[in-house]
Amino acid sequence: MSIKNDRWSALSMSERADLMNMYITNDISDLKEMKKHYNSFSGEEDTNNNTKSELQKRLYDGVFPWSYKYPIVRTSLALLGHKTQPDEFRDDIWAEYLNIPQEERHNIDSPKVVTSKYSPTIDGDSSIVYKTLSKIPQHYIDALVQQGNNLKYNQSKTSPVLEYYFGDHTISKGHDDEGSYVSYYDLWNIAPFFKKGDESMGVGNPISFYDRVYLDDYYDIPEAFRGNPYIAPAVLTDTNAYVGTE
Repeated sequence: MSIKNDRWSALSMSERADLMNMYITNDISDLKEMKKHYNSFSGEEDTNNNTKSELQKRLYDGVFPWSYKYPIVRTSLALLGHKTQPDEFRDDIWAEYLNIPQEERHNIDSPKVVTSKYSPTIDGDSSIVYKTLSKIPQHYIDALVQQGNNLKYNQSKTSPVLEYYFGDHTISKGHDDEGSYVSYYDLWNIAPFFKKGDESMGVGNPISFYDRVYLDDYYDIPEAFRGNPYIAPAVLTDTNAYVGTE
């Protein structure tokens, strides 16, 4: 007897293996339960039965937001109450995107997403509150500066250096009264179907990240160059060695 809406049978062996591993990770080990859940989920009922804030909270607790693979199943698992948790920085970015109040976040006493002191001097928007991370590991700073060395002042480029947090983002090189700097910018949003703009249907709130790495704060700048345009010699030999690591 055929099963109505048997979407499981339409999956390839590798797709089934990936899904089974995902279910097992979320404490669902019974194959019949996996099939029943996958075949029955449409997304509509779960979304309609939850208020926006409850939906945001379940997504925050239950979705690890750094892959677009199987977005429907992963969202469904979160709506059913299964939980996961990224590292502190990714967790706080996800919470910020979903408008989770600080007192309801996993890191209540130590926010990782904070308001930036800076905004872009070129194409900046005064109505936007730009955000930054409370701390970035030194090896990312080094890699960012090395890529900045290859730019002219006020030139920008797409970079993967901080993809651990942002995916592809924009870096540029500049100088002001505080000295020479390399900046980074990213509009953090969700687009699993790769359309233009955010695809969360209003559940999430895209975040504008912008900050500057002033060389004076991290490196020994020669006294003669302090306060003047200066980019340090490359501090690494292979930027890509640092991409995607903590």
